[in-house]
Amino acid sequence: MPVTRRVMLSHGAAAVAAGVIPPAHDTPAPDALRIRAEGIDALLARARASFAARQFDRAAYLAILRVLRDEEHDIHAQASTRTYDDLATHTYWHRSRLKFPSVTQQEYDRMMRVP
Repeated sequence: MPVTRRVMLSHGAAAVAAGVIPPAHDTPAPDALRIRAEGIDALLARARASFAARQFDRAAYLAILRVLRDEEHDIHAQASTRTYDDLATHTYWHRSRLKFPSVTQQEYDRMMRVP
């Protein structure tokens, strides 16, 4: 039987995205980081759309980006120390996700440059 663990974004990210993140699911451990990373991508897309629709101001958007960025850094730290048996999973993390700055990081940097 595969090892499972509860997967959920940190309390801060969940609070920011109230109602956006579905309840935690039992997920096989190897896929848990990928699911968390994809959840952050979905939250970023939703935050971008809300910010573009002027549902909240720049300061609130930056706060959301900061929470998502910090959560993503945690995921990347965990992913970079793991050894993957599956070549596709290894490639997903080490040749794409970890190799380049994330979309979340790029958006945060862009917002910090804009006065």
